[in-house]
Amino acid sequence: PKRIDTDCDGIRDDQEDVNRNGRVDPGETDPSNPDTDGDGLTDGVELGKTVNLDPANCPDFVADAHPSSRTDPLDPDTDGDGIADGAEDLNGNGRVDPGELDPNNRADATGPVQAACASPRPLVSHELHDSDLHVAAVADYSEVTRIVSGGKEVGLVLYDPTRKIVGIALHRVPALANVTAQEADGRAKLTAISGGVSSALTQGMTSWDGFNAMIGHYDHGSAADLKALARSIVGSYFSGANVPSGSAGASGPFRIQAEYLRRSANRAMVVMAIVPKGLAGSGDRLLRVDDLANGTALAQFGDAHRPVCEKLSAQNYPKVDFVWVIDNSYSMDPYQAQVASAATAMQQQLASAPIDWRIATLYMDTDREQTRINAPTPFRTSLSQFGQDAQVPAVALSPERGFAPVNYMLQSGRWLQPTPGTDVNKIRQGAKVVIIWLTDAREQSTTSVCDNSWVGCYNTVDRINPWISVPSPYANWTAYFNSLPGGLGKAFVAGIIPPVGVRMSGEEEQTSEYRDVISALQGIETDIRDVTAIPAAISQIITAAIGQATNTRLAKPPISASIKVALASPIGAACQSLKNDVPRSRTHGFDYDGASKSLVFYGDCRPTANTEIAVSYQYWEDLTPNPDGSPRPCGGPCPEPLVCDPVTDRCVCPADCGGGCGSSEVCDTGSCECVCPPDCGGRCAGNFTCNTASCGCECRQNVTCGVGFRFDTGRCACVCDTGALGCGPTMQANADTCTCDCKPGCGGVCGTGKVCNEGSCSCTCDPTKTCPPNHLLDPATCNCACDLASVVCPANMEPDPATCGCRCQADCGGVCGTGTGFDCDSQSCACVCDTSAPCGSGLRRDP
Repeated sequence: PKRIDTDCDGIRDDQEDVNRNGRVDPGETDPSNPDTDGDGLTDGVELGKTVNLDPANCPDFVADAHPSSRTDPLDPDTDGDGIADGAEDLNGNGRVDPGELDPNNRADATGPVQAACASPRPLVSHELHDSDLHVAAVADYSEVTRIVSGGKEVGLVLYDPTRKIVGIALHRVPALANVTAQEADGRAKLTAISGGVSSALTQGMTSWDGFNAMIGHYDHGSAADLKALARSIVGSYFSGANVPSGSAGASGPFRIQAEYLRRSANRAMVVMAIVPKGLAGSGDRLLRVDDLANGTALAQFGDAHRPVCEKLSAQNYPKVDFVWVIDNSYSMDPYQAQVASAATAMQQQLASAPIDWRIATLYMDTDREQTRINAPTPFRTSLSQFGQDAQVPAVALSPERGFAPVNYMLQSGRWLQPTPGTDVNKIRQGAKVVIIWLTDAREQSTTSVCDNSWVGCYNTVDRINPWISVPSPYANWTAYFNSLPGGLGKAFVAGIIPPVGVRMSGEEEQTSEYRDVISALQGIETDIRDVTAIPAAISQIITAAIGQATNTRLAKPPISASIKVALASPIGAACQSLKNDVPRSRTHGFDYDGASKSLVFYGDCRPTANTEIAVSYQYWEDLTPNPDGSPRPCGGPCPEPLVCDPVTDRCVCPADCGGGCGSSEVCDTGSCECVCPPDCGGRCAGNFTCNTASCGCECRQNVTCGVGFRFDTGRCACVCDTGALGCGPTMQANADTCTCDCKPGCGGVCGTGKVCNEGSCSCTCDPTKTCPPNHLLDPATCNCACDLASVVCPANMEPDPATCGCRCQADCGGVCGTGTGFDCDSQSCACVCDTSAPCGSGLRRDP
């Protein structure tokens, strides 16, 4: 009560509670909530406030950068385009900056923007204060178990029963020395579970909130049920903790992705996502696994996630020059063969990638011009040729250098182009350099060649320059690869190498030179001993390299499960029907690389350069600066229905009063009670009136209707009095128009030969009826009658009404004469001799 601006939004409390009744009434903003409508913009920014009224208590006040443009603090979507105001104003500063939409302009939410942002993908939050854990996941993880150990919640187990995916999120107190140690500990725990780990691959990264992290990929040989494996993993961290019961109905072996994150010496986190290998290749399961354990789903308790809509322009494909440094010593044949066999799969993977790539091969004797066996190759775009380059005749080789050959090609100038160009013997200016080491030996560029346990190294052919210094002016090899000579910038590095401490046959014990560089540069390391897993590891390395090289970065740290993408113009036909909701796919679709924080497009869904990309997603807002966690917000659980606002650290009433309001009620956030507005929310229209006691609409009974109408209480409306219309037998009453309408077929009263004329609603002769010749349709009877006037007969004949034809006249028309001896034959209507007429004596009738 002693502060002028309780919620730090730049508006005085008394200006928010205009009538000063302590309640948030219609038309008022909430003085205890900086964002009354929950759209992601503070009330002050929406109303153009630029002055911090209480700097001492409001250090995070946001001033409006464009105060002349304002939005409605009581309407989360001011322009009505279906996108929240805060999602359109990415940085929440009240100004339309590049890449942002205008929350006052409905017209800018069209095409890809409308498709991607009007219906964003929802997320469900799972928060645990005791373990300082906040996981955001899709609602498909419908089974959630809170893991309790020692009376405290130490983690979560999430289960998607449809896709058969388990997610585990646990905290570790205290943390181990670094994320490398955490990964080693996690791998050891997995290895100890029946079935063990193979095909291990790791990559360092920095989490969205700035903590060191490492991603691990493993195959696990357990044949147990999926939920049983989850129970074993939880038990390996917290013995005796409660675990999810039951069976998933899906057994191993399994594919596991893990995130190890170290916030401080006191707290670390482990997130694992598990799917049966038999199901991993079906649908989007591996990408769903990645969503949980790629670093984007995890935050601290008290961090919030908010929606955003971002508009980007597609760029030209970035240039990537891959450099393989291959150990060409005698022991490398089986490993080189695996790399060579992966060439076809690499070709397919790179063909659909959004990069302009080339690949060159160096060998561990490349820097020895006088004695080397295999010369460095030019940069190629043929993976079949690379397959041949990767498998070369072995040589007796010592020392086995991985770093020095790269330095030789750069420091000698062999790879540096003085001007932009495409020389196949030079690295292209502006290209991302990706360096991959394949060796079973430790790195020997700046270390002694041999130790006393392997005397055979003293008999090697090549003893030239066994010790070289780190190139000037670099302090160490990590610094060298972090900023390559010639302005080439930071390399992305990967190693298919033995783990530290392992001694391969005929080699010295592996030391940490490769790991130090790979870990510091957040590259990828995988175990060379798992020979058959090398092709899969190469695929993962290429995927990570693509993410590192791509230039599509989002403005905020997204939660990858929430990303929705729409394109104006994909390059291929397979994506035309998918462009308004691009699928998550590394064939024809998009993916998000958590380590590089890049949006990557594949196949036909790669966007045409300089065309629009629209992306909706939810991003994390870092509200917990203490890596060891913060005191429970709002001093503990808020009494229902109040919820804790992490921004103000106060219990506030949610906009819907906790969801208990009826359809006609509104939430009074001051009292946090559901109340009925005077007009029942404007729902009572027509002859209905609002009953504020029940907050329902009731029918008025004293309604006077017009002539011909009566009041129907069931419909609460004036309706036609159909009984008073007096419609005849051929017509029926129409209650909607209150008129008589013709019945179908005039009610069936028309007889044979007649049809219903619905215009006059009377029976008339069938106009389609035809009559025989010399007949006409009688309109009285609708039958055909003879038309004697149309019957034309010869002179000796006359019309016959009975046959409607000609008949002979009685005397053949008088042509036979009288007393002539001829008579009329009615059959032939001709004069014939009357042989019966008498003749005189002695005479006979001559016919």
